[in-house]
Amino acid sequence: MRLEDRTSLSKFSCDHVDLDDFLHNEAKEYTNHLLGVTYLFRSDKTNDIVGFFTVSNASLNLKPVARAKKKKIDNSIPHVKRRSSYPSVLMGRLGVSKDFKGKKVGKQILDFVKGWFRFNTDVK
Repeated sequence: MRLEDRTSLSKFSCDHVDLDDFLHNEAKEYTNHLLGVTYLFRSDKTNDIVGFFTVSNASLNLKPVARAKKKKIDNSIPHVKRRSSYPSVLMGRLGVSKDFKGKKVGKQILDFVKGWFRFNTDVK
């Protein structure tokens, strides 16, 4: 679920001062200023927030990449579409609720994001 201005975050804590501060005090402004969008993972059973992640637009610059690696990347892309940089997604923040630590929620979030941006062309 996308974080919205009316979303209550009062019960969420991941016991990490910087991540909690970001989610409670900065994430909504981040979205409003188009710096990144924060999404919440919720429990199917309780609807509690179990984790969150923030993504933003970025690019993969191949100029500083070693020639052999650049060639490997370029070989997978048709010649007419090759560039010195490619659009990408940056995952800026990821937090898991203290109540769900040790339950592989972080791995589930990462797997979701990888699949979402790799296979879904209708990202909202």
